[in-house]
Amino acid sequence: MKNKFNFLLTFMIILISGCASKIPTPVEGEIIKKEEKCPDVYKVKSGETLFSISLMCGFNYQEVAKVNGLNKPYKIRKGDFIRFDLLRQKDAVKIEKPIQSDEVETMPLNQEDLITEETKIFAPVQVKGPKVIREIYSSKTLKKANKIVADRKKISNLWVSPTDGEIISNFDTAIGNKGIEIEGQLWQEIRAVSKGKVIYAGEDLKGYGKLVILKHDDGILTVYGNQNEILVIENQVINAGQTIGTMGSSAVAEKGRLIFEVRNGGKSIDPLKYLKKYY
Repeated sequence: MKNKFNFLLTFMIILISGCASKIPTPVEGEIIKKEEKCPDVYKVKSGETLFSISLMCGFNYQEVAKVNGLNKPYKIRKGDFIRFDLLRQKDAVKIEKPIQSDEVETMPLNQEDLITEETKIFAPVQVKGPKVIREIYSSKTLKKANKIVADRKKISNLWVSPTDGEIISNFDTAIGNKGIEIEGQLWQEIRAVSKGKVIYAGEDLKGYGKLVILKHDDGILTVYGNQNEILVIENQVINAGQTIGTMGSSAVAEKGRLIFEVRNGGKSIDPLKYLKKYY
């Protein structure tokens, strides 16, 4: 009887200890139900790195590492969970401009003598007279103003070519080409196609060599791979046409080659959609 009691007691202690040591993890089924490519909680697949996942989802890999408590060299394994919800909550917070004290007029309390006839509130007064019916803008001037606004918006969306040369490999996701390859001369300059911010400058991504990634105002990412020398640093704001690096050599010929890609929301886009006039 005593042995049976000791056995039951030991079994209960092991059961309670096992339950207490388990740390709740996100339920896999909840993540799989989401059809979006980058859900709030992303499950790491085989062969993925923090950098490749951040690039796919359109986030700065350093910010992703920070909110997930990861330190250099940012090692992750298959089955780990990466949280993007914290970054999305951060982006959603809007900081309102504080009201300056000199922008607000105040009236001292308990000083009724300061209230004059001009500050008293009266009932609305009906105006008996001709009404102004002339508009500030005629239809002609309004049309002209709209055209100016549209032209400015069109100009702001124009891209410049990332470098001079000839396309030797076209965009084709069916065969794994996520962008285009442009052949030129070794050490030839590489330019930012549009104004943006450097979110990556380095050579950690296999197959891209020395690499620069820019994030633009519309959320689009542009990728400039196979550079010989990088001339910008992370978090630097770059203008359209500004030199960001020089062209590296090709593996098959003594010429220069640039790998250029465009991403939007983790999806690869044909760069010629923006650069068709140049190539």
